[in-house]
Amino acid sequence: NMGTRLRGTFVLIFAFVLFGFSAVPSQEGQPAHGKIVIPKGDPFEHQGPLPPDVLKALLNDDAVTSSFARMTDYQRNNPAELFFASEARLGRPDEVDYVVGGMMPLCGVSFDWYWVVRPTARRPEVVLFATGNVMELMETRAHGYRDIRTVGGTHWETDESVYRFDGKKYKLWKKRSDSRH
Repeated sequence: NMGTRLRGTFVLIFAFVLFGFSAVPSQEGQPAHGKIVIPKGDPFEHQGPLPPDVLKALLNDDAVTSSFARMTDYQRNNPAELFFASEARLGRPDEVDYVVGGMMPLCGVSFDWYWVVRPTARRPEVVLFATGNVMELMETRAHGYRDIRTVGGTHWETDESVYRFDGKKYKLWKKRSDSRH
């Protein structure tokens, strides 16, 4: 009956509130050796509009095209509103790259979707698609481009992925998980 469903819904909401707020642990100071550190910097600190050719490259990415069915007509007609982006200097100092995040439906329920779009001689190209709760532009480099790290997870486990540029695209270089029982 309706009362039982409402009580069940209330219990679920209460459980989510009780356990959901601790999904990302506080990382004050230096954590114990081996723990995954949540990045403090925000690569999206200086957001700006996406140039039309960068938006076009994103709209041709497999992660985006597979989400077209979940988009409203308004989202399909206004695709720039599905993304937030910042300019970044990942490689050469004279080259502007774009670090991009996705808005619903271009993200997961418990993690965000990220892209890196790099200008090329012909047209901008998506060189990374990654997921996580936060993204970090690292100081270490491969083939002249900064490594990128994502951290994400659940209340029970945190995942860390580091991507390195191979000369053409970013590839997963290393991944590790830290379970919290």
